[in-house]
Amino acid sequence: MQRVVNSGGVIAREYALGSRRVDLFVRYFRKIDTGKAEQRFVVEIKVVGERSSVETTIKEGLEQSARYAENCNAEETHLVVVNPKPDLRWDERIYVREERFGDRAITVWGM
Repeated sequence: MQRVVNSGGVIAREYALGSRRVDLFVRYFRKIDTGKAEQRFVVEIKVVGERSSVETTIKEGLEQSARYAENCNAEETHLVVVNPKPDLRWDERIYVREERFGDRAITVWGM
């Protein structure tokens, strides 16, 4: 993340968006090919609880992430789902997939 900051970005942890807080809010200030001077990214992190499923955690996280992204006009939205169950193989634990909540595309990263 230091590279983002060093290249003209700002990373805010527990950034307040409305009355709630997103885990990471990244603002990147660099003139890019699109001509935009600023890009905004929302990263929400969820941990699968002992009595919860991955799919339930993702469902709740998608709604929350989409709401945060709308509040700050984020160009990209990411949901990181950490599954701490020790009996999982890495190929079951690690994935990336695209989901939608309403009109918003959200990249889901499993870890």
